[in-house]
Amino acid sequence: RLSRLLLNWVLHHCGVPFPVSLCDTNEHRSAWRDALSAGHRGHGASQPLAGIVAAALARAWQELGRVADRAATLRVEAIQDRAVRAAREQAKEGVCSLCLDNAPDQLNLCCGSAGCPPSPTGG
Repeated sequence: RLSRLLLNWVLHHCGVPFPVSLCDTNEHRSAWRDALSAGHRGHGASQPLAGIVAAALARAWQELGRVADRAATLRVEAIQDRAVRAAREQAKEGVCSLCLDNAPDQLNLCCGSAGCPPSPTGG
């Protein structure tokens, strides 16, 4: 755990703006231990460990890209929702397309025009 913490500290000081999950699955944790063991046996061979760090960084940046894309989509949807809501409010302030009264209380789904409900007396 301490080695992963230290590695994240080094990555942070090298410009990585977020912590990187190096052992997020059992498979990754096993590969991490194997790479550390290989480094100890190989008298400092760092290629296996460097490969694991590179793969973890790639996964992290890909996930960040997916999150950023989703956030951008949500922003666009929110802007569109506000525009639709504003158009509906503007239509409510208009004149009813059926009875020509002011301040209609319904909007037609087909075209968004303002209208009033039919009167209960049928007229």
